[in-house]
Amino acid sequence: PPLRDRPEDIPHLVENFAARIAREAGVKPRTFTAAALDALARYPFPGNVRELRNIVERLMIMAPGATVGVEPVRAMLPAAQGAAGAAGGVGGAGAGAGGGASGGRLADLVREFERSAIEAAIAAEGGNVTKAAARLGLERSHLYKKMKKQA
Repeated sequence: PPLRDRPEDIPHLVENFAARIAREAGVKPRTFTAAALDALARYPFPGNVRELRNIVERLMIMAPGATVGVEPVRAMLPAAQGAAGAAGGVGGAGAGAGGGASGGRLADLVREFERSAIEAAIAAEGGNVTKAAARLGLERSHLYKKMKKQA
């Protein structure tokens, strides 16, 4: 059954994914507040369990502190980003006009996410770029190129 039909499984899956991701990254596991878990449980998860794991992984990298609260979760959920795009497209000239703008926004979102992920990894590794590159699964030289491109 789809994950949206099993919201009671989400807290257990989040805990499992967070522990596994922390173990793989060699960091301490982070906990999710009850409000954060509730926000995740209310999201329909069209991408099912894989989407949940990806969201947990991004939250583990980007959310500040040892505990992940509801605000980073709300900011991370695609519904929040999709609602902003839909609101912008309501008064637009049609699907053709929104398509080009969406592509530009997607590129901006990807670039911003990449920059945030790089900054978070470097901060998590105390400024050590070599360890940050390993955390991100990149060669050090490739991370430097990405950092230069972002600047």
